[in-house]
Amino acid sequence: MISLSLPSGVSVSKKVHRWAVSTLFFLQGLCFASWASRIPTIQQTLGLNESQLGAVLLAIPIGSLISLPVSGWLVAKFGSRKVVTLGVFLYGLTLVTLGMAQNTFQLISYLLLFGFGGNFMNIGVNTQAVGVESMYKKPIMGMFHGMWSLAGFSGAALGTLMIGAGIVPVQHFLMVTIFVVLAALISTRFTIAEDPNRQADQPIFAKPDKSLLLLGIIAFCSMICEGAMFDWSGVYFKKSSTS
Repeated sequence: MISLSLPSGVSVSKKVHRWAVSTLFFLQGLCFASWASRIPTIQQTLGLNESQLGAVLLAIPIGSLISLPVSGWLVAKFGSRKVVTLGVFLYGLTLVTLGMAQNTFQLISYLLLFGFGGNFMNIGVNTQAVGVESMYKKPIMGMFHGMWSLAGFSGAALGTLMIGAGIVPVQHFLMVTIFVVLAALISTRFTIAEDPNRQADQPIFAKPDKSLLLLGIIAFCSMICEGAMFDWSGVYFKKSSTS
């Protein structure tokens, strides 16, 4: 059986932790950007109009919302290393199923799982990032999120090459998944084993205070803009190029 943990007593420098977490941010962004780059192709394959596509795309945020209380509780209970490890493999492997969908029902089902896995990984990797940042005692969170953005550009460029070469989504996604799994097998071994200030008795859900609720509303509005850009840019450019 393959162990994803380093042998007991082996120390890892904070720089290694930093690059391991950076890699996981990159893998997360690559998975999402790979899917987003092939939305127009999948829409055309399944014969979805804009209204139907919009309804289908709701499955991702719904899956994310479902995973929110579960993933947060699991991080508190078992630590972010286990959660992010499970999340990255779930996210990467689910990506392949999106290219295998033969009808709308299958696509919605797979997107629900894709959204669940994506947010599962998101909670775990950001908790890891907070832990690494505490080692440096200076703000480095921007670098981690920058790796996600870099992966977005990389995924879009790769998607463009795949489309130009006539490679169907399932083959494209399979190549990305293989890369994600191999990179995750290495990087997850160097994540932080124990999260700072972790409390295992945290409730699965707690009522947010006013300030946290306000931040949540701001984040919600930002994610609407980000989601619209990722989900619909490819569709817009495809229609513009054929009109």
